[in-house]
Amino acid sequence: MKTYDTNDTWKAINKMLPDDIGISDDINPIESFFSWRKSCIYTERFVNSASKVKVIMHHGVGTNARLLSVSTGAALARQGLEVIAVDMPLYGMTQNNEGLITYQDWIDVSLEVIDRESKADDRPIVLYGLSAGGMLCYDVASQEPRVRGVVGMCFLNLQDIRVKAIISPFPFAALVESIGAMTFKLLAQTPLRILPVPMRWVSKMSALSNNKEAQAILIKDKLSAGSSVPISFIGSVFSYKPKLQPEQFLSCPVLLTQPDEDRWTPLSASSDFFDRLACPKQIVMLEDAGHYPMEAKGLRQMRDAIVQFCEKIVD
Repeated sequence: MKTYDTNDTWKAINKMLPDDIGISDDINPIESFFSWRKSCIYTERFVNSASKVKVIMHHGVGTNARLLSVSTGAALARQGLEVIAVDMPLYGMTQNNEGLITYQDWIDVSLEVIDRESKADDRPIVLYGLSAGGMLCYDVASQEPRVRGVVGMCFLNLQDIRVKAIISPFPFAALVESIGAMTFKLLAQTPLRILPVPMRWVSKMSALSNNKEAQAILIKDKLSAGSSVPISFIGSVFSYKPKLQPEQFLSCPVLLTQPDEDRWTPLSASSDFFDRLACPKQIVMLEDAGHYPMEAKGLRQMRDAIVQFCEKIVD
């Protein structure tokens, strides 16, 4: 199995981050795989048996497990938390051998990880999601009562045409995104569903990072922002309907860590869904931070907010 030793992208990004944030010789995740259906799912872990909580991190469509560990996981580990990051099928080091992958498969992988972690010990589980990973965490928590908290960088209701317009890279965004979403939904029902499509064609990948050097590196990385995914997956993302509406969600508290210089998913893209949540909730704005946050102040604010959120859960 390949590991992240073979990938130079994260190493380059890591060098751009403050020493108290990124991976170092003494704060380094342990890599492993587990079998899921026909595939091998990659996870990495910052082990700390003294941690009272476990944080399971979920990427979106422009990053992967190691990029989460670089920006968030290692920083949380330095604060004494046990952190696990997962590569979903089609991304990172996960070896995907399925005929088709849909968004529901991502939910199922997360549920499998939670089940494994819950059987290993009874420590509370908090989910963290970057970008589209935020809504993934919500969708998982809607089905899994063992989740004790959800932290997301954004919560995008893709059934809402206004949200599509906000996050779209195209002129006449609402019209283009609606036509595009419908097209992918229809194509996902045909033999063309297996065809791969570069994610930069259907998402605002050019706004992933506000650091120009990092953006140029990330967009070329086939394991993250430079990935291609089958039409079946894109169609399933647009068509998925949450099991619980936000007004029904009461199972755990939710923290929104919103970069205030996010050029892809600004606060307005999440605010309607977030405001409707019935559970205890909080917003922390990350100063000067972009969509994939690399800015020191914002990263430290996010680290501290997640640590405090976890502390409240175990009090």
